[in-house]
Amino acid sequence: MGVPSSKNFYDEFAKTFPKMEGKRVAITGTTSGTGFAAADTIAGLGGELILFNRASSRAGAALNKLKEKHPEATITQIDCDLTSFASVRGAAKTYLSKFGGKGLDVLANNAGIMAFDSLVTEDGFDIQMQTNHLSHYLLTHLLFPELVIAERERGEARIVNHSSLARILLPYKLNKAYLQKTNGKDLGGNWTFPRYKRYQQTKLANSVFSTALHRQMKSKNLNIKILTAHPGVANTDLVKNTSAYDLLSSAGMGMMDRIVTTKQSQYDGALPLLQCITAKEVESGEFWGPRGDRPWGIPSKFPIEAASTNPDAVQMLIQEAMLRLASCCRSCRFSHSSSPPPLKGPPFCFP
Repeated sequence: MGVPSSKNFYDEFAKTFPKMEGKRVAITGTTSGTGFAAADTIAGLGGELILFNRASSRAGAALNKLKEKHPEATITQIDCDLTSFASVRGAAKTYLSKFGGKGLDVLANNAGIMAFDSLVTEDGFDIQMQTNHLSHYLLTHLLFPELVIAERERGEARIVNHSSLARILLPYKLNKAYLQKTNGKDLGGNWTFPRYKRYQQTKLANSVFSTALHRQMKSKNLNIKILTAHPGVANTDLVKNTSAYDLLSSAGMGMMDRIVTTKQSQYDGALPLLQCITAKEVESGEFWGPRGDRPWGIPSKFPIEAASTNPDAVQMLIQEAMLRLASCCRSCRFSHSSSPPPLKGPPFCFP
């Protein structure tokens, strides 16, 4: 499934993005797909980039490609394996050693995996939930003081969570079990549907996380905009790299390939994410995706569905995340002389 050269929506819509000089933007998962397209675009707009990727030849090749295309851009890559909380802590420590006190204007939690086997991480969680949500939660927590600095010094900051159309798959409710530690067998095993159910739960967790953050920022009167995006269906490596790809190929994936290849490139799919990162007119709490929450099209905002704003789901997600990451967060307090005074209590803990 090669990436198409055509950009059905990107070329025209990208003309609306403002310049990003003076902005520091961190993005997870930029070796390919929408993450690479977003990084490429931000570099072209003059923004400074920090790329969080698992150390690999693909990550190195993507970094070199970006630097060759944008020799004037400031681009830093930091090793970050989202399947390991220790790696995330190390990545945050590296970031703060290089950029601490300078402020972070945008954190884009983009990286993700889809429909993997029921694998358990070294920390004991489902590999999809830890990669797609829990580690992003932790990274956001650790870099939060830098977002506060940017907000205080430059007027605003942003956190963008990348969700998916998959969030609306039935049954459409965030389930506590998927946020907890697993033995690798209690979340459905390796059948195709359980793989995608685990993915659906991670993408719903992304949008619920945005709701939680948005409410917390409002309560603290911080102009840190919380935004959510989904790419629709785009021609990226996300599907090709799933454990279920071979089965899907024999059960109609050829049709999906044709739809994806002709409708949206990785650059088209990155447009909602880029709108949330760059556009001046976006407001905290908004959800952006292809027009009408469809699989493809130019970005538009639309109402966030009840499953993503349900108070019980928000409370449960925060409680579970703080419980699972509590020891981790206590063990990695970073400080630097130019940081603002810490906020009272954990940034994402609700009473």
